[in-house]
Amino acid sequence: QIRNEWKDKRNLQTPTTYHKYKHIINSMSVPCIHYFDIRGRAEQLRLVLEDAGAEYTEVRIKKEDWFSGKKQEYEKNGLAPYGQLPTVTEGNTKPKAQSYAITRFLGARYGMNGKSDEDKFRVDSTMDYAEEVRAAYCKLIYQSKNYEEDLLKYLEKTGKEFANRSELLLAEQEDKGANYIVGEQFTIADCVVWELLDLHLILDTDYLNNHPTLKAYYSRVKLRPNIAKYLASGRRPAKSNNVDRG
Repeated sequence: QIRNEWKDKRNLQTPTTYHKYKHIINSMSVPCIHYFDIRGRAEQLRLVLEDAGAEYTEVRIKKEDWFSGKKQEYEKNGLAPYGQLPTVTEGNTKPKAQSYAITRFLGARYGMNGKSDEDKFRVDSTMDYAEEVRAAYCKLIYQSKNYEEDLLKYLEKTGKEFANRSELLLAEQEDKGANYIVGEQFTIADCVVWELLDLHLILDTDYLNNHPTLKAYYSRVKLRPNIAKYLASGRRPAKSNNVDRG
C-alpha cells in the first residue's frame, strides 16, 4: 500500500515524505530526482527518462525550505554531495550529482549517448556548447539588474548565435536536419537542446520564426510519443525557473 501511495503521487512528494518512505523508495530501485518545483536543470533528466519510458519518482523542494535548513539536511544525509540540486537517488547506490553527469549516466543506461565514437563526440560537444548558452541564460535570469534591457541584448547576441549554430548543426547532417542532432538517433543531446530552445521560446515566442529547420526540429522532438504524453500530462513543473522571469 505504501509503495502504491508513493508511485501514485510520484511527482508531488516533499522531503518529509521522502524520508518517511525512504526504505520503500530504496527497495524500488528506480531513479528519484531531487530538485526544486521548477523545470531548471532537472528538466533534461525528466526528458531522458520520459522518452525512455522509464519509471522514476521525484522529491520537489521549495526554494525557501532549501535555504532555511533543507540544504544542510541533505548534505548531512549525503543526498547533496556538492551542496547543489539536482541529485538522483536510486536503490542503495550513492546519490548522483551534477546534472550533465547524471544526464550522461542515464543516456548510457538507455542507449541514448550515440552509437559510434564519432556519435558520442557529437553528443558531448553539443551538450558542452549548450551548457555555455545555459550559463549565459542563467546569468540573464538570475543576475540581471536591468532585465528588459539585458533581455534584448541577450536575444540579439547569445540567443541569435544559439539558434544559428543549432540550425547549422542540424543542416550539416546527411539528412539536412530532417531528424535529430545525430541523424536518426535520438540522444541526450536532443533532450538538452530541445529544453534550451523551449526556454528561449518563453523569452521570445517568435524565436524560431526565421529558422525553419530548427523550428521543424523543435516540433519533431515535442511530438515524440512519450515526450508528448509527458508535456500533456500535467506533471511537468509550471515554472521554468525560481524567479518571475522568462
